[in-house]
Amino acid sequence: MSKRVVRSCAQTMMGHSEWVRAVALVGYQIVTAGNDNSIKVWDMRKGCCVQTILAHKHWVTSLAAAGGQWLASTSFDGTIKVASELIRNVI
Repeated sequence: MSKRVVRSCAQTMMGHSEWVRAVALVGYQIVTAGNDNSIKVWDMRKGCCVQTILAHKHWVTSLAAAGGQWLASTSFDGTIKVASELIRNVI
């Protein structure tokens, strides 16, 4: 069985103004979080940011996705935020 070697990046998405600290896959979306205090939702098919969530007051340090519908994020501001309904609503 031969191994497939990928030598180039299929797509580069730019939009965070600081370091990206976390990434999660939710269906056909990529969700990223970083030192700009934001969470960004990207459409993998189009390669563009479709939503920016400003729910934290400090760096967003981690993301966890569940069931293709729920997303939890943690931050240096000491909070955990939970988003649902395809990331549109932050609880």
